Amino acid sequence: MSIIQKIWQLAERQRVKKVELANVMGISRQTLDNWLDGKGGPNAEQMARVAQRLGVSLSEMMGEVKEVVQDQEWKDKYIALLEQYNECLKRMAEMEPKKNKAVAPATP
Repeated sequence: MSIIQKIWQLAERQRVKKVELANVMGISRQTLDNWLDGKGGPNAEQMARVAQRLGVSLSEMMGEVKEVVQDQEWKDKYIALLEQYNECLKRMAEMEPKKNKAVAPATP
C-alpha cells in the first residue's frame, strides 16, 4: 500500500470525499486517482495541508503511514518531509510566537 493510499484510508474514515481531498492538496480528482494508482504522490506542502484538514499533526499522519515506508528511498523522503515540517514550525514560531507555542516538532 502506498503512502497516498494510506492517506486516502485516513480521509475515508473521516468521510472526506476524493474531490475534497484533491482540493485540499490543490490537485484535480483525476490527479488524485492517478496517485492512488501509483503514478506520483504528494509533496511536503500537500501532506501538511492534508494533515491540517484531517485535524492531525503531520507527524501523527506520517506515523499512520509508517508501515508503508520500508525501502530506503521512501525512508529518506519521510525524513526530509519531517525536516521540512520542523523548519516550517520554526519559521512560524519566529513570526508569531504566541500563536504557535502548542505545536510540537515532528520526530521520525
